[in-house]
Amino acid sequence: MVVAPSGVPQNMTQPRRGRPPTPIDPDASHAARLGFEIRKARQTRRLTLTELAGLIGFSPQQISGVELAKTLVSGAFVTACDRALEADGALLALLPAVLGEQTMQRHERAAARQRSAGREVPAYADVRTIARAFGLERYAELLYPSEADEDVDLSRRDVIGAGVGATLGLASTPAPALAREIDPALPSHWVGLLSVLDYHDAMFGPHAVLEIIRNEITLMDQYAQVARGDLRSQLLHVEARWSGFASWLSHDIGDSRAGDRWAIRALRLAKEAEYQDLIAWILMRQSEWAATRLQPRQAIAFADASIRIPETKDQIRAVCTLRKAYGHALAKDAASCERSLAEARATLLDHADGSKDAAHRELGGHTVTPPYVLAEEAHCWLWLHPVRAVAKYDEALALWPRDRARSRGIHQARLAIACDAANEPDRAAAEGLKALDIARATKSGTIMRELDGLDHRLAGRSQSAAADFREAFAAF
Repeated sequence: MVVAPSGVPQNMTQPRRGRPPTPIDPDASHAARLGFEIRKARQTRRLTLTELAGLIGFSPQQISGVELAKTLVSGAFVTACDRALEADGALLALLPAVLGEQTMQRHERAAARQRSAGREVPAYADVRTIARAFGLERYAELLYPSEADEDVDLSRRDVIGAGVGATLGLASTPAPALAREIDPALPSHWVGLLSVLDYHDAMFGPHAVLEIIRNEITLMDQYAQVARGDLRSQLLHVEARWSGFASWLSHDIGDSRAGDRWAIRALRLAKEAEYQDLIAWILMRQSEWAATRLQPRQAIAFADASIRIPETKDQIRAVCTLRKAYGHALAKDAASCERSLAEARATLLDHADGSKDAAHRELGGHTVTPPYVLAEEAHCWLWLHPVRAVAKYDEALALWPRDRARSRGIHQARLAIACDAANEPDRAAAEGLKALDIARATKSGTIMRELDGLDHRLAGRSQSAAADFREAFAAF
């Protein structure tokens, strides 16, 4: 080996061809920070781009583009990287800011096009306003130095709760008159924004998110009416998913009529787009809502219909089978319930990673996890064997992901009911208070409805713990 005068091997004194002379600056943007952290985690595990691509189901070129902040990211991509690189949620924690940054940049480009065409740009389309709405003021200052020394660091929860989040979509951009005017990246943008809203809903509840959903779906419908060919099909896919999400949120706040209307719309759009997985998913949700109304026959019928939808992914069919198991539990048919649970468990846990299944990443990929399966089993046993349900809930909640707060609260409330049914009223009250804390944070109607059932159960208990819960619940 030839050695340079400095003592450094000569083949190390020059950068390798094709490589950037300097690494990306992680402080340049939120996308740069995410790319930097993914690259660092990949190199720490001594994985090449090709090796990581094989683990997550995305191409080496896409991974490289994200690492260099040159390619747009999606929730599915970051989720897959977080799992494969064992980041324990650290990469996912960066995702909302990156998606917000992308939305802000898209708004900026749309506003620039409007100005160049001589059209007036609404004030809320200004990039600084959008930056504040996402809590991205510091990033905005990298492009536009502030004229005032303001450092407003609003949390995403406060901003959306105040109604500013309604401007985060494309509502400032009118629908195009011609198909050729439609940005082909729109479907990807709306998928990314949906990931942000899903994250916000999981942590803070549905109320503020619903207004954004309604606004964006109206705009999607306008675009879909103009679009043609594959782009129209993509827009229908996205609008169907958003409508399904609106249905779930409406049911969570207790507006079942609106929830049913959104479900019907989602089914119509999914059928038009031949989106088989979403058709099955919406039918599965309808089974779930029938079960909440204590209608086991309808719950089983909807679940059966969802399972029979052809060409659906195994994982989605398994989630539908879990709903069928719950219908059997409501009907007190333990044998049928256990058969359905065993069938669903085998498929879901065989696909516990879920990172290589693009379709399921789109539809509740967080449900293909051991804690989710355990919680659904516990929900069945709550009707059949409460002591067994308590053990299952304990196991599930010990594994529950930190970023799914609202669903944790739902299962915490059900654990409390299971404890009371298992003749543990003191623990039931204690678990109920934990769920009540989550209900305060998320304003979830589903949690409150479960806790209302607990309140009625504890009414006949004389323990002081039961009285403490009932007093706290009454004061909510």
